[in-house]
Amino acid sequence: MIPAITALKGSLSTAEQLVNVLPPLTIRSLLRDTYLDTGQEVNIRRKGELSWIENQNVASLTGRIEFINQLISYVIGNIPQRNTPLTLVSMGSGGLLTEKFINQQLKKAGYSDIHWRMIDVDYQQNGYRPSRNEFRDKVEKNVLSFTSEQAYLNKNSGPTTLAVDDKFRGASIILSIDPPSPLEGQEAATCDVSDCMLIRGRPVNDIKQANAIYLLVADKSGQDKLIQVHQHLTAGDHVVMMEGVLKCTLNSQSDCEVTFCPSSSGQALNRDVKPFMEYVHRVADQTGQKLELQHIDKALGKYISSLENAGLAGIKFYVSDYDTSVTRLRQHFQNGNNPALFAAFENNQVSFQP
Repeated sequence: MIPAITALKGSLSTAEQLVNVLPPLTIRSLLRDTYLDTGQEVNIRRKGELSWIENQNVASLTGRIEFINQLISYVIGNIPQRNTPLTLVSMGSGGLLTEKFINQQLKKAGYSDIHWRMIDVDYQQNGYRPSRNEFRDKVEKNVLSFTSEQAYLNKNSGPTTLAVDDKFRGASIILSIDPPSPLEGQEAATCDVSDCMLIRGRPVNDIKQANAIYLLVADKSGQDKLIQVHQHLTAGDHVVMMEGVLKCTLNSQSDCEVTFCPSSSGQALNRDVKPFMEYVHRVADQTGQKLELQHIDKALGKYISSLENAGLAGIKFYVSDYDTSVTRLRQHFQNGNNPALFAAFENNQVSFQP
């Protein structure tokens, strides 16, 4: 295992003080370096094969620049020693243009030992391959991409895992940049927002890539709509907000956590599913087994079978859920000896947490 880096305290060198006044990234310099590809549904800013989606309400040009500049200042303020290894884990990294400018500014600030871990479900089936290749060429080394946070957290590295090595190598920075938003995509179902749950996940076939299971329930006459929702999620062209949805995940103690809509129907769905969840927990306890998503899947399957006589229909599927991914990444990097920072850019708002 790689030993932890002990933070050094004391006055900064003259060179480090100079770097602390790093000129910020500006709109003028970025416009000179990129171009905007306008489309009917989305605008995409490009530089070579690198790109980001630009939306005035969700992720504007000025918003992204402000995020990058604030992030660099935040890193300098919390990790002043420039020889500290940095591991940046970017969730939903997509076309990697934001990451390119972050890497550029970090290097200008004096950081040289930079490792990138990019995670995006769209990297399945060689998605964004040209973007990933160009980013790797520009960064030169220490770049790996994954289709889910599960694939990253479970990646073996000698006697341990890559994620454990990253945690103990030096400082870690988890990035959540422009996550799925109903303002950016279309909604596949409409309802009173206060009664609904926003689904930010993509179906996956391999359970090893999944971190949650979605259960969707509707009147039998609405079964086609449930299938349509699954298709929209798979295509990644819609954000879904709906009632009649329940999300099951496993926490770090292998206990099932259930998230459901706040409406009366959502609470009823949770109440009806609860006995099936309690049963698999009892079986796991009695047999000494660790609860897995496969067990939850079987329980939800039995629940769906019970809907026939109630005039209801249901579907379930494995997903890589965005919010669960961010939570799992933060849990992994917290409580270590090295600095772990969390930076988010969502709906043009910037936030940082240690």
